[in-house]
Amino acid sequence: KMLAIGDGANDVAMLQAADVGIGVMGKEGRQAVNNCDYAIPQFKYLARLLLVHGTISHYRLARLIKYSFYKNVLFGLGLFFFQFYSSFSGMALVSTWTASFYNVFFTACPILVFAMVDRPVSPRTLLAYPEAYHFTSQASSLTQRVFWKSGFLDAVLQSAVCTLLPYYLVPSSCDTGSGRGTDSLYDVGRIIFTCILLTVTLEIFLVSRFITTLFAVVTALSFLFLFPFFAVFYRVEAAAGIIDSAEWDSLAVFGTGQLWTTLLLVCSINFVYRFVYRSVKWLYFPDTDMILAEIEEQERRDRKKKSRMMRSRTRGSDNKCCEEEGHDDEIFHTPSAVV
Repeated sequence: KMLAIGDGANDVAMLQAADVGIGVMGKEGRQAVNNCDYAIPQFKYLARLLLVHGTISHYRLARLIKYSFYKNVLFGLGLFFFQFYSSFSGMALVSTWTASFYNVFFTACPILVFAMVDRPVSPRTLLAYPEAYHFTSQASSLTQRVFWKSGFLDAVLQSAVCTLLPYYLVPSSCDTGSGRGTDSLYDVGRIIFTCILLTVTLEIFLVSRFITTLFAVVTALSFLFLFPFFAVFYRVEAAAGIIDSAEWDSLAVFGTGQLWTTLLLVCSINFVYRFVYRSVKWLYFPDTDMILAEIEEQERRDRKKKSRMMRSRTRGSDNKCCEEEGHDDEIFHTPSAVV
């Protein structure tokens, strides 16, 4: 890849021919700025543009692509696995509305916020270790090995757990409120869909390096939106005169222990598998950005420790001054009876 930087009209052809063109706002007009990919006011900002914005943008884009494939492969394979039990009749495991809302409401916002705010380390660390730019970009790149492992293999394994375990573990039960069983096709489908949604939600929390309040709230609400959707949507259809057996009385599923027990078991298996893998990766096969994150954390602890020591010293000096002032008061302010 070729990067070109220029500040005049004579550099326009070079900026357009390069893979990335950077224009500097100089005294030779704005021709370079108008024909570049990125513009900077002064040359000194080039280091921050490459080392900070370049690294973080590469990191976010790579994970955005991998997670987008991961969550769609996981959901799609869940429907595919069910076809072995329906003689490949094309019967859907979940309703059309539920499947449509998967990418529109349930999983769209968390990855968008992740791609806007997440970062491997702080900008100060990236500027302090410029040699890590090359290695950090390589570790985050979308190589075939990384893609097939993170975007496909993990999705296949977790989809199998989310689909097959509920299919075999959910026993027959009867909800006394609705008078119907909760082991029908669409009831099992709701349980499987809930397991899939919670799995992809935990996954994005697990891979995030910089969890902000906005990211945590958006991700949690995206999952919790599932429950009012199931509880309200079939009533909206009934009020409109639409009879949809796939959406009928979803509250019967959430009122049983089968859902919560299966949800806990499935997500525990998926989470433990991913947590153990990432722990081994961090401990024995760390990437450059992982090492930098540990260095940054150690520096943060050292600064915090030094700050506590400085505060304790300041407190000690204040106490000593107060004692000396009190001693002076005793000397110069004697009681009148003694005088």
